[in-house]
Amino acid sequence: MGAATNRTDAARPLTAAGRAEAAAVARRMAIAFPARPRLITSPATRTQETARIIAAAWQPPLPISTAADIYEATVGTLLQLVQAQRDDVQHLVLCGHNPGISGLARYLSTESAPLADLAPCGFMTLMFDVTRWRDVARARGIAAAR
Repeated sequence: MGAATNRTDAARPLTAAGRAEAAAVARRMAIAFPARPRLITSPATRTQETARIIAAAWQPPLPISTAADIYEATVGTLLQLVQAQRDDVQHLVLCGHNPGISGLARYLSTESAPLADLAPCGFMTLMFDVTRWRDVARARGIAAAR
C-alpha cells in the first residue's frame, strides 16, 4: 500500500450509515461506562468523527486524545499504548482500525474460541484484574460486552 493510498484512506469520512452506527455504539458505551473513560483515537478522519460522536454521549463531552500510532498499528504498538496509560485511568476507549484493533482484542482476550474481526464501528469490552495498566497482557482480558 503506497503513501498516496494511505493518505486517501486516512481522509475518508464516515458515511451516513457510519454516523448512525457510531451514535448507537456511543449510547451503548455511555451505559456500559458510566465512569468517564479516556478516549484515544487515530488521526484518520473517520475515527476522529467517530470519537466526536462517542465523546458527545457523556455530559460534558469526553476529551479526545489523538495518537498517530493507532493508524495502521500492530498489536504490539496498541498494547504499548494501553500499557502506557496512567493508573488513575479506570476505563480506556481506543478508536482504531482493523486489523490491529481486532488483533489486540484477540491477543488480550481469554476467549477460547477465535474472535472474529470487529465490524466497522464495533466495540468490545475487556475487563482486566490488574491495578496497573502496564500489567495488561496476553489472555488477561475477560470479554464483558460486544
